[in-house]
Amino acid sequence: SEEETEVYFKFKAEIEKRGKDFEDTIYCFGKQEGEAFALCRWLRARKYDFNEVIKMVEEATEARKEPKSFDFYTDPKMALGCDMSVYFAQYPQLYSGFAKNGCPVFISKPGVLNVDAVECITTLAGIVK
Repeated sequence: SEEETEVYFKFKAEIEKRGKDFEDTIYCFGKQEGEAFALCRWLRARKYDFNEVIKMVEEATEARKEPKSFDFYTDPKMALGCDMSVYFAQYPQLYSGFAKNGCPVFISKPGVLNVDAVECITTLAGIVK
């Protein structure tokens, strides 16, 4: 709609005013996602309510601050506090690469999650990292 188009361009202008961290949050899947897809992903999440979108991006930017300082925990053992194979044996999930459109492919089996074992080997903070 015309209103959504106005919000899109207002959001685009706001991104240009903000710092690199704000922009990195918007393009968290990488620049190959494309500007229109990245911006619309955020806008659709809050039904093109500009103030709500800005609030959400600011919150996401803040939530990404610590993991980003650790390069998003490229060493899973550091984040989890246990060997990755032990964790995945209790909670099978993996990134298996990228789809044809460049988006990451994530496979998870939450139905076979062993909650007691996961609580023994790591913490909620470790999982969220």
